[in-house]
Amino acid sequence: MNTHRYLKLRKIFLAAALLLMCQPAWAEKRVALVLGNSAYQNVAQLPNPVNDGAIIAAKLREAGFDVVDSRHDLPAAETRRALRDFADRSRDADIAVV
Repeated sequence: MNTHRYLKLRKIFLAAALLLMCQPAWAEKRVALVLGNSAYQNVAQLPNPVNDGAIIAAKLREAGFDVVDSRHDLPAAETRRALRDFADRSRDADIAVV
């Protein structure tokens, strides 16, 4: 058997072995916090962030996230509170997305 053919066969065997040995990573608890701010004090209102946040939250729900907290147009103090609450909820999560 020539060397080129041997290397090609070896690569195919390695790829097949990796595919058979790999198992999907299933997360038990997945949580997400989506923040979309359109209304700022010193600039004109932005048209997209709230809509984008709603779309992202919907996609995360479709992806099977257990908790998806979607907030929009929060003042600074409320944003900090939402982040603290999310940190508490995500302590035992396998995946947490902000």
